[in-house]
Amino acid sequence: MPSLHRDAMAARLRSPVADYSEDTGKRPAAIEKIYEDVAATHRIGELVKALAHERLLLPVVPHGRECGGSDGFVSVEVSMQRMAIEAFTDIDSLQRAYPSGRPRPLPAQHVCLAALHRGGRVVIDSTFIVPRPAVAALGQGDTWLPAWDDDELGHIVHTIASRHEGIDTATIAEGPDSTDLIRIHVKADCSRPHHQVKAVIKQLMECERLIVACDVMTMEPVVVH
Repeated sequence: MPSLHRDAMAARLRSPVADYSEDTGKRPAAIEKIYEDVAATHRIGELVKALAHERLLLPVVPHGRECGGSDGFVSVEVSMQRMAIEAFTDIDSLQRAYPSGRPRPLPAQHVCLAALHRGGRVVIDSTFIVPRPAVAALGQGDTWLPAWDDDELGHIVHTIASRHEGIDTATIAEGPDSTDLIRIHVKADCSRPHHQVKAVIKQLMECERLIVACDVMTMEPVVVH
């Protein structure tokens, strides 16, 4: 990471933190509404939007299974051997995971800035993984556009794939655990499907725009008739 970016992040982390002395530990209303109204498989995008204006609770635990650091953040391993800072939206969720843990409230932006130095991900309520591009956006006060909602990126992916004989298109979808699922649509009459799919994957993995927008990508060929 360039030293200029590191200095900017350090300055943000040193900025005054809001007064949470009146915080009861309840889940913020905006996040509670997302948990109630939005299907779990499509929740991460709405959750990231809400976190831009909310605090998170960090577990303060002296001992346990967690990989704690000197900075007071707890890191855990999530799916695909990824490391993430663990944070919670309410005290009940925190204490289910850490019965002896004490809550440390911090703005979500501060949590995300810290996460950029420790794997680049945050796991919320032991369930929702905030991917690196979203963490970077939150930490810098920007808006995150998921790869699967990015029409311009979708067009780029389609263009790369459709250049290859026997390939109809490629699309981006939300995969499990906030991963990016790229489906390569192979025509049923494709004469060399394995060769063509391999060539498409190679080009997609060289696409800088796609690499920046995604955290973990899964390529899935599908036959279309």
